[in-house]
Amino acid sequence: MKNYSSYSILIKFLAFVLPFGLIISKYTHFNHNLPEYSLMSLLAKVVVLILAFLAIYFYAKNESEASSLKLLFRQGFIIVLLGELSIAMADYLSLYHLFPGFIDQFYTTNQNWLASNSNWPKEKQTEALAGIQNLKNIAYKDVLLSLLQSVIISAIFAFIFALIIKVQQKKSLQLKQWQNRQQ
Repeated sequence: MKNYSSYSILIKFLAFVLPFGLIISKYTHFNHNLPEYSLMSLLAKVVVLILAFLAIYFYAKNESEASSLKLLFRQGFIIVLLGELSIAMADYLSLYHLFPGFIDQFYTTNQNWLASNSNWPKEKQTEALAGIQNLKNIAYKDVLLSLLQSVIISAIFAFIFALIIKVQQKKSLQLKQWQNRQQ
């Protein structure tokens, strides 16, 4: 088995690159309707959480003794922070720099899509279209608050993952100790 350091570097790299790529693809390939667009954002967050779990798992597996919950959580939190920063940067860059006409084009596309393909009530359609137009008025402060909220929510998941792996690691060590005493 490779040492943890090589896994750590790979997971950190993937935690930045994969969500960034998924968010960029949301603006280039999955911009035809709101559900596609939203699912790509959700997929990017799920990728971050999976990578956080893997970082915690590989760190615990590499340790010969039981790892502290703090160290396990730290591994997951680093991945969460990298992934959420990547998502926020990709969204901000895409909306305001890489694809400057995206909001108007997305509004028009979704206005047509909602009118012809959606079973949404008229109030929901109006609300969704207003939300798209509100993207033009997002301040940098709003982006930072959204990033902070995402990091906190994802960090809660990372803590839960660390707790699960810590409990499992403790059980595994107890089993090994019991087996050693039996021999």
